[in-house]
Amino acid sequence: MASPTDVTSEQQLPESGVWVRPLWLWLSPLFPSRPHVLIDVPHHLPTCYHPDVNTTRIVTVSAYKGGVGKTTLAFELAASLGAVLVDCDWDRGGASGTWGAAPSDGRLLRGLLGDHPPRPLRRAGRPDLVPSSPGLAGWIGDPAVAAGRLREWAEAWDRPVVIDTHPGAVPLTDAAWAAADVVVVPVGIGWPELRALEGLLSERATAFTLILAPNRIRSRAVIRPQLIALVNMARAHGVAVAPPIGDYPWLPRRARRSALVLNPSPGRAVAAAAADFRTLAHTVEQALAIDTPELPAPAEVLEGANA
Repeated sequence: MASPTDVTSEQQLPESGVWVRPLWLWLSPLFPSRPHVLIDVPHHLPTCYHPDVNTTRIVTVSAYKGGVGKTTLAFELAASLGAVLVDCDWDRGGASGTWGAAPSDGRLLRGLLGDHPPRPLRRAGRPDLVPSSPGLAGWIGDPAVAAGRLREWAEAWDRPVVIDTHPGAVPLTDAAWAAADVVVVPVGIGWPELRALEGLLSERATAFTLILAPNRIRSRAVIRPQLIALVNMARAHGVAVAPPIGDYPWLPRRARRSALVLNPSPGRAVAAAAADFRTLAHTVEQALAIDTPELPAPAEVLEGANA
């Protein structure tokens, strides 16, 4: 295991030759003697992406391993960016269920098979949504063709797009990766999750623009070895690490379908979680070179307010 000295030492990573924007991981709780240590993990954009001329802004949220908070992250990220959320995860517990869309809504599958962009669903307090449906489980189309469709939709909507994916390697997930300008990978900080991440990075880090998003972090002091391993892994593969998102055990039990970041008068717990998701959105915003739309200003935080 690497020491803190190994992690924070000066290390030169090869530049992509196209565009490099440094992103930061705040690790001061791990190094109390150095309270202002910032880890610089350069962010490399592939040669096919040119911020000055690119007309699509597609963020794919994906992970090889389930249970890392992928759907919640995609839902809140879409709301933060004012993006259309395209739900490519057909499981009932996905973003469409969180949003409240009917399972029988087949507009995403019809869009993949047809020639016209699907019309997103719209409801106050939630990101606009192109919902999933069980029929997507049997989709065996060409990922390259589907990726082209997704980019055409993004151009037609003229808005950022966030794609939530089914866990694992399935054709529709491959299409979402191929369409993406940036892929956000939620990371659980456990050794099994880190081993799965190592496999993902080995296979895809050189071909895609990745941002690792440590999620459900209870105590950075307790998981110090895992965080150090994550940073070293990111450095080895030349990918970016976003600021960690805290652990909010009440989130899976939350009955409200609205996005946390769109709540105009959140309680203390919601405000803290929303701040974490907004920080991730700004990290993605830097990579996409876009402006995050202004969100409702939180009202005064109420003591004891329900999440």
